[in-house]
Amino acid sequence: MTTHKLKFAPSILARLGEELLPNFDQGIIELVRNAYDADATECKITLTNIIEPGGQIKISDNGHGMDEDSISSGWLVLGSSTKRGAGTTQNGRVQVGDKGLGRLAALRMGKVTRLTSRPSITTPKLDVATTEFDTALVWEEFDKKLTVDKVDVEVYSTSLEKDVLSGTDIEINHLYKKITKPEVERLARSLMLLSNPFEEANDFTLTFQCSEYPEYEKLVKEGYLSEAEFVLKAQLNDSGEAVAEVIDWKGDVLWTTTSQDWFTSKKKKKEPLYKAPKAKFELSMFFLEQASFATRNINKAQVSKWLKALGGVHLYHNDFRVHPYGDEGSDWLDMNLERVNNPTIRPSTNTSIGRVNVFDEHKILQQKTDRVGFIENEAFSELKRFVKDSLDWYAYRKQKDAENKKEAAKSTDSKDVKDKRKALDSAIKNIKDEKTQNALKQAVKAANIATEKQSRHLQDDLKLYRSLATAGTTPPPKHTQHT
Repeated sequence: MTTHKLKFAPSILARLGEELLPNFDQGIIELVRNAYDADATECKITLTNIIEPGGQIKISDNGHGMDEDSISSGWLVLGSSTKRGAGTTQNGRVQVGDKGLGRLAALRMGKVTRLTSRPSITTPKLDVATTEFDTALVWEEFDKKLTVDKVDVEVYSTSLEKDVLSGTDIEINHLYKKITKPEVERLARSLMLLSNPFEEANDFTLTFQCSEYPEYEKLVKEGYLSEAEFVLKAQLNDSGEAVAEVIDWKGDVLWTTTSQDWFTSKKKKKEPLYKAPKAKFELSMFFLEQASFATRNINKAQVSKWLKALGGVHLYHNDFRVHPYGDEGSDWLDMNLERVNNPTIRPSTNTSIGRVNVFDEHKILQQKTDRVGFIENEAFSELKRFVKDSLDWYAYRKQKDAENKKEAAKSTDSKDVKDKRKALDSAIKNIKDEKTQNALKQAVKAANIATEKQSRHLQDDLKLYRSLATAGTTPPPKHTQHT
């Protein structure tokens, strides 16, 4: 008996890559996910000379990097992921990259794929490297062989003269095809769903560069934050005093308050000072109605998808993101519950995106042992109270604004009715025939009585529905008899 090995032809690489992932952005996303799993805080994607064949795609990160063994047993093994069952990363992230084949389509977009990696030799918070590893995949060499295992892939190591930041660079060179504008836009939108839209937060920042289509660079960096209808900003100082303001889409400040003014005006039996660390709260709110997007270059579906992926209030402690606050399914401020009772006024996790930055020099807030969330001590409860009070104040002012506009409209309508009645009376008086004049007066009087009666019925129905809505019930539908 003799033994043999199963082999496969180079053509299978094309089938596994291009056919399984027809859109190249999916492959790039997998490479970006690898950077996230390497605990990178920054990842840069650069497209160069892509409007014609021969361009380049480069993905660079400042993660932990790979040594020769990691490259050989991990990166060069297609169709298998070493992350399955690995749990969390060194810095406590839940790993998101799992598809071993996901990156293959991207790597084969060009004639040569080059990997340069600088593995970290110190703690995760001090990621520096003293050695650089380099390898290249020349796809033409694979195509010349009967089976892929006949190609030797060499990994070179170089000692660096001085310590540099750890990380990994992947270059996909000499692209076979050009990348069209719709494809760049698709990639930008995919990256946007992974990126952190808050500039000051040190979590995972994506930078996208494409000189041919620079308009998509801002999209990846900021998402749709600039499209918000209202922005609520609140600050808590070291003394426990809070201030807040609401800004509209034009950048005009609509309302301002302080914690002292807010509690005094509402006669709330709450302490206007908060026993929590210094913090900033910012929430961007969107109106997801088709009319709001009529004059914009985006549509409701795009913003809705973005908010579904990133919506809610994220929490940062001394510039670092703390999970699960703001993650999908985490409504730690009960925003969705509050919105049920007042859907036209209150924001939800699907209509807003925000952050709380806590500047906790003395580390009053304590994370749980598993690093997922904070221990709910007094300081954390007071921090939540500050944020929820800010949301309550916004809802109060929004409600008052709606009531003021309603009263103004009623006043205008009342004046309009008086003017129209005066004009009607004048027109009737100008009628010479006394009999016709009296008949018109009686008809107008009857119409006014009927209108007032209908208005009273509508007001009674409105009161009923409001009371039932408060109780959480609705009346049965009315049955209309047809004769």
